[in-house]
Amino acid sequence: MAGRGGILMRTGAEALVFISADEAVQVTALSALTRVAGARAPAVGIALAGGEVVTVLDVGKGDEERGRAAVLCNLGGERVALVGGSVVATGTFEASAEGDGVVWNGAHVPPLDLQALYAQAEAAIWAARAAAGAAS
Repeated sequence: MAGRGGILMRTGAEALVFISADEAVQVTALSALTRVAGARAPAVGIALAGGEVVTVLDVGKGDEERGRAAVLCNLGGERVALVGGSVVATGTFEASAEGDGVVWNGAHVPPLDLQALYAQAEAAIWAARAAAGAAS
């Protein structure tokens, strides 16, 4: 099977996920995280990364022990930074027969659904805004 380039990341839930090289831009250090009013998990705020202000998403399931290391990803032309997890390996991995994931240490590693994670963050923010508007 053909190899797939990318990053293996362990999330705060101890799950291992694969981020393809098509999405992962780099592992980088973030500047100070700025919390944004109304942000809801998995969105935690914004930060400067690679000379751009990026949305920061937590893959650590609310883990408050976030380091400054992040995986900077390209999501439809927009950059987002993933925090709350740890990079386990980078490189080219054996493609999994079970879909878009890869095989690592003999086990299937599913891909991270970055689109769904971002959509979850947007839905949470809009739901909070709608609730605040209804309460006033």
